Amino acid sequence: MDWGSTANYPLPQTVNAFYIGETEITYELWYTIKTWAAGNGYTFANPGREGKGGLEGAAPTPAKNEPVTSISWRDAVVWCNAYSETGGKDPVYKNSGMVLRTTLDADSADIGSTANSRGLYDMSGNVGEWCQDMDSGSSRVYRGGSWNTYAVNCEVANRVSAFPGLIANTVGLRVACSQ
Repeated sequence: MDWGSTANYPLPQTVNAFYIGETEITYELWYTIKTWAAGNGYTFANPGREGKGGLEGAAPTPAKNEPVTSISWRDAVVWCNAYSETGGKDPVYKNSGMVLRTTLDADSADIGSTANSRGLYDMSGNVGEWCQDMDSGSSRVYRGGSWNTYAVNCEVANRVSAFPGLIANTVGLRVACSQ
C-alpha cells in the first residue's frame, strides 16, 4: 500500500504533540466508565463486549483485559467524553457546543502483545481502532487490523472507512489526547 493512495494521507503529515494509550481500552475499563456514565446522564447504543467472544454488557470476567469490542464510533466518542469527566478533564466531543452524552444524536510494529519502540501494544493487530478521522459523507475511520484480517490489513497505516454505527468484534478503541 503506497502513501498517498485512497487508503492513506500523503506524507509528510504534521501533528501536534499528544498522549496515547499504551493499549487498547480494556473491557474492564470500558465497563467501569460506562457504569459511571449511566448514572451521570450518558447513554450508549451498544453495551460493548469483552474481546471477540464475551457477552454484550456483561460484568467483566477473568478475560477483563481483552479489548472492548462491538461498539460503534458514536459509542467510542460518548465513552471518551465520560472518561474525560471522570479524570477531571473537559470533554472534547460536542455538537452545537453541547457535550455529547448520548449515541442517539452523535452524528449531525508487530502483531501480538509485544510493545513497539514507543512502548505501545497491539498497534498493528488485536482489534482495529476507531479514530476521529472523517471520511466522505458521514463515514468514520478505523485503523489497523484485527485477529480476523489478513496480515496485510494489520498495518498501522491500514485505514478503513465505515458507517459510524458499525459494531464488530474486530473493532475497539484506544484513547489519545493533546498535551
